[in-house]
Amino acid sequence: MNLQITTKRLLPLLGLGAFLALTPLQAAVITVSLGNTSSGFNPGDAPTGVDIANAQAGQVAPFDQPCGNDSFTPAQGGNCDATWTFTYANILDTINSASISIGIVDTDSASAANPVNLFTVAGFDLTSQLNTVLLNAADGDGIYNVYTLNLTGSSLLAALATSPATVHLILQGPVLTPALFGPDVTEPGNGAGLIYSSLTIDHSAFAPVPEPSTYAMFALGLSGIAALRRRK
Repeated sequence: MNLQITTKRLLPLLGLGAFLALTPLQAAVITVSLGNTSSGFNPGDAPTGVDIANAQAGQVAPFDQPCGNDSFTPAQGGNCDATWTFTYANILDTINSASISIGIVDTDSASAANPVNLFTVAGFDLTSQLNTVLLNAADGDGIYNVYTLNLTGSSLLAALATSPATVHLILQGPVLTPALFGPDVTEPGNGAGLIYSSLTIDHSAFAPVPEPSTYAMFALGLSGIAALRRRK
C-alpha cells in the first residue's frame, strides 16, 4: 500500500519536472533610453524655449541642443538631422516584438504632407511608417508629443539582437508658423527639439534543453517505478 502511494506521488512529480525542463521561461523586456525621460512635458504641451533648454541641459547628443531651425533652408542646416545609438547586451533568445519611442517638440506634422525625410533603425528604412504616425498626430507648431513606432519584420528584429542599434532621423519642411498678425508664415526648414528616445525589446528566455543523460535518468526512473509496480 505504501509503495502504491509513493508511486502515485512520484509520477506526477517526474512528469512536472519533464514539463518544466522543456517549457519556455517568462518573457524578458529590456528598455534602453537616451535623453531626458523625466522632462515633465506631456503630449500636447507647448513648452517655451527656456523649458526645452532646461530639459536638454546635461543630456547626451543629440538630446542636448536644438536640432535644425525652421527659418533656415535645408542647405543652411534648417532641417533637423540627428543620429543616436542604443547600446545593450546582445540578445541570444528569440525577439517577440520591439518598439521605439521619440519625445520631440515641434515636428510641425500639421504643416507638411511628409514631415519626415528619412528615418532608419538598425539600417532599416522606416520613413513611411514614421510619417504615418506623425501625420495621424497632426501636431502644430511648437507642440510636444511622444511618437511610438512598432518595429516589425523578422529581418529587423534579428538585426536588433546584435547591439548597438543606430537611429537616423531627418525632418523636412516647409512648415507653417503661426504669425501674430496676418496669415501663417511658410518657413523652409523643419527644426525640432529632441527630448528623449527609448528602444524596448521583448524577448523570450528559454530553459536549457536537457542533455541526453538527463533523458536517460528520467527513463531509468520510470522503468524502475514500473518494475516496482509489477512486483506489487
